[in-house]
Parts: sequence; C-alpha cells; structure tokens
Amino acid sequence: MVRASSLTQTHGTLIVLVIVPVRPPPSVTLRVMVLEPPVANVKVITLLLPMMAPLGRVHWKDTIPTSSVELLASNVQLWLVLQAAVNLATNWAYLGPLTNVSLVQTNLNSPIPDGNSNGVTRFFTFTNVNFRVEQVTLTLTAPHVYWGDLAVTLTSPGGVQSRLAELHYPVDTYYCYDAWAFSSVRHWGEKANGVWSVKVADLYAGYTGNLLALDLTLYGTTPTAALTVAKTNQSIRLNLQAAAPAWTYAIEYSTNLNAWSSLTNLIIPTTGRTNLLDANALLQNRRFYRARLLP
Repeated sequence: MVRASSLTQTHGTLIVLVIVPVRPPPSVTLRVMVLEPPVANVKVITLLLPMMAPLGRVHWKDTIPTSSVELLASNVQLWLVLQAAVNLATNWAYLGPLTNVSLVQTNLNSPIPDGNSNGVTRFFTFTNVNFRVEQVTLTLTAPHVYWGDLAVTLTSPGGVQSRLAELHYPVDTYYCYDAWAFSSVRHWGEKANGVWSVKVADLYAGYTGNLLALDLTLYGTTPTAALTVAKTNQSIRLNLQAAAPAWTYAIEYSTNLNAWSSLTNLIIPTTGRTNLLDANALLQNRRFYRARLLP
C-alpha cells in the first residue's frame, strides 16, 4: 500500500513525499503525473520503512523534469493527479464552528406493535432555517424482550433515510436499547429545518416492547452568506460566498428596498464561492441586491 502523506507546492516546485513498505516488488511501478497547470519541477522524496530495522532508509532524488516520475513502490500502479488535488485543497470552503440542536421526547410509553412493519413513528420539528447538518445522533430507550426484533429508521425533511438498526439475531437478552446512541452521516449537507421522523418497528412476532424515549441531536454549522458588489464597465459583478456546498441562494434585486424581483439562482460549489454578472444593472437602475436561502 502506498501513502502519499504530503503534497506541497513551493515557488513553482511540487514536493512529493511518498512512504512505501519494505521489499516492494521490483516489477511494479508507481507513476506520478503532474497535469495542468504545468509545474516547473518535481522533487520526490521516497522514504523506505523496513519493518525490522529501527531506522528507515531515506532516498532523495534531485529535481527532475515533470511529465512523469516512476518509482518502485508497491503491488499496485497508483496514479496521483497532484496539481488537481493541491488546487482543490487550497480552494476548499472552510466550515464555521461546530454546534448542535436537539429535541427530546420522554415518558412516551408507546407499545411497539409485535411483528408489524408499520411500527411506531414519532416526529421532530426543527425550526433552525440556516442550520447545515453534518452528523445526526439518536438516543433510543425502548425496552424489549428480544431487542434484535427492532428496526429503527430516521428520515429527514428531504426524504433521506438512515437505517440505524435492522432485524438481527441472535442477541444478548441481558441488555436492550436503554439510552442507546445511534449515529449517522447520511444527512451531511442537508438543512435541519423541517419535520424529522423516527420509526421503531418490531419485525418478528413473538416478543414485545415499548418505546419510552427519543433524543434527536443534529450536529453542524450555521453558514453565513456574504454578497458583495463590484462595478465592471457597464455591468455589475455579484460575488456570493457561503460555506454551504450544494445549497441554493436566490439572487434578487430592488430599486426601493420594498419590492424584490428574482435575478437568478446560484448553487454554492465546493469552493464556497460563486459569482454572477448582471449586464443590465445600470440600464435598469438596479440599486440593491440580496441573497436569499432557498428551502
């Protein structure tokens, strides 16, 4: 296995640190290619780490032309598009501080229908409009004689499902879902606002249980959108920045701050920055702009 642990560009030179295991097969090569935009030189450091030796052997290859670098490495041929990876990393949108919102339901004491896939469904309504989800945890308390009969499904307002538990056996009957914490990242990037649902269903007849409590916690950030305006000749360039990849903002304009009209919709890319050129701004006396987050 080959691990490229560092990709760094300094003063037009791309420095690559490659760590490889001992005794690499001599018949297989690692090919490192640098694509557009071209880099003047590539410096490659190969660090061999013998498993039995206390110290590794460091091999330094001087600056060599780009196009390709072939090294004896491992049992696979690995292609690394180095420049693209560096550009993506340096232009990635930074997220805001991690925070969380939660809703709790206790003292439910709801019988879970035995051998019935309809189960029991509880709903959680979050009103956090500008909250971007990264991770979700659900803490479940549902005493059941045979807890392996239970299937637990979390559904977001957007319809994305997390199957947190499935019918399974055998299980240890000395414990059950008592303040049991599930976790999911399937809802990464979704909006928290709306109705979330949790369904607990008993999929195998014979034993029964009750749903007592649910604690649903959403972890994520609250992105702040920044819209700036710059004049370019007879046009207006609108620059939108928000650490919310895939979210959509409506760009609207007004002449009096009372009535607003739609100009277009912009989807935030992974860089967190996008822009729009309004060629008719000065001709139509457009003076005010705003970015409005769409549901």
